[in-house]
Amino acid sequence: MLRFFLVLLLVVAAVQADNDVSPLEDYWRSVLPNATMPRAIHDLIYPGHRNNRVTIQECVVFYYVSSNISSQHLTPGYLQSKIFFMKDLYPGAQLKGVHLINRTIIGNFFVPRTEADAITFTSKNLPKILEHFSMTSDSKAVKLMEDTLNSCEVPPLKGEKKFCSTSLESLIDGVSSLLGTRDIQAISTIINEPQDEKMVYNVVAPIKKFSEQEKLVLCHPQPSPQAMHYCHTSSLYKVYIVPLVGNNGSMVNAIAVCHHDIKNFKPFILEALKIKSYNEPICHFLSGDQFVWFRNQ
Repeated sequence: MLRFFLVLLLVVAAVQADNDVSPLEDYWRSVLPNATMPRAIHDLIYPGHRNNRVTIQECVVFYYVSSNISSQHLTPGYLQSKIFFMKDLYPGAQLKGVHLINRTIIGNFFVPRTEADAITFTSKNLPKILEHFSMTSDSKAVKLMEDTLNSCEVPPLKGEKKFCSTSLESLIDGVSSLLGTRDIQAISTIINEPQDEKMVYNVVAPIKKFSEQEKLVLCHPQPSPQAMHYCHTSSLYKVYIVPLVGNNGSMVNAIAVCHHDIKNFKPFILEALKIKSYNEPICHFLSGDQFVWFRNQ
């Protein structure tokens, strides 16, 4: 009898544990059985805080540097804290003043596709979006949503393909379409503890470079009450996995994106970084809630 009750308790515990698994995580497992879920996606399935007030920790929209959209966030000081030169990307190099953070947007989360598709995310539909999420029409909230929607609607750059997703399902569909397969993986920068703005990082080996032939999709979170992502692929940049050690001993496995064609970058960016030649590749690290997709090897 005792054995029976022990077995029963184990069964009940297993059922309860299984019930704690989000349907979105079940969806991930069903369509991407060979893919490890990165923390950047897990945190949007199991967020610690859900509401309609989105907090922007840092400007995340690095595609602004070469798009037709302007951004008040891209100040000279901000750019200098985020961008470094490719010539400094080698084992033994020191990176000073480069600030890494884990989350750029706080307050949004993934919702099921049926819920996400209930409202059309376009700039023309902005009033209904604000009403749907009971968002006050304060100028900052409206401006953030306008930037998000406009970034999704602006035409892609030459040689670039892009899409915006409003659910985990549409994100996976869009990435799979661009990569031509569902046998895919996603990775993100891994930051295990808060990083000080004055941190000095030492680049350590091995640095992994994705091959020139490997097609990649980069996804950036967007300011929105629910999780939205701007995803794009281009042959104009190269991607590296770079191990870093801070001067306090903290370790970061960072994703670096290096732009080799900077002719489309806005003049004020080149001026802020004191760049005089278009032949000098510049790089930036992805924050912890941005990620890179690629085909399984």
